[in-house]
Amino acid sequence: MFARNFWPGIAWGIIIFILSAVPGNYFPKILSFSDWLSPDKIVHIVLYFVFFYLIAKGIIKQYQIIRSKALFFGMVLIVLFGGLIEVMQHCFFIGRNGNIYDFLANLLGCLLSYVLILYVERKKLLKSN
Repeated sequence: MFARNFWPGIAWGIIIFILSAVPGNYFPKILSFSDWLSPDKIVHIVLYFVFFYLIAKGIIKQYQIIRSKALFFGMVLIVLFGGLIEVMQHCFFIGRNGNIYDFLANLLGCLLSYVLILYVERKKLLKSN
C-alpha cells in the first residue's frame, strides 16, 4: 500500500509546512551570505535532510530495492516543495520572508541525505552479494 510506506515522510512534510507558516517574528533575519551558517540555515538543512530520508525510505520499501531514478524524482519533488514554501513565505505568510539562502539550505539538506542513502543502500547491497 502506497500510504503505508510514505506516511512518515508525508507527516514530516506537513510539519515543515506548519512550521514555515508560523509567523516569524522571533526568528533571526538572514540577509546576506555571510550569515549562511546561522542556526536558521542549520535547521533548514536538518529538516530537509530528514524529509528526504523519510521519503527515500518509503521509496525503497515500496520497490523493495533501491531505484536511483525514483530517489532522484523524490529529491526533485522535495526541492520543489522547499522552493514553493519559500515563495509562499515571501508572498502569503505573515511575518515570514522567503529567501534564496533558505532554499539553498533546503537543497543542501536533500543532497546530503541523497548521498547518504545511496552510500548506505549500495553498501548493504554489496554486503548481501
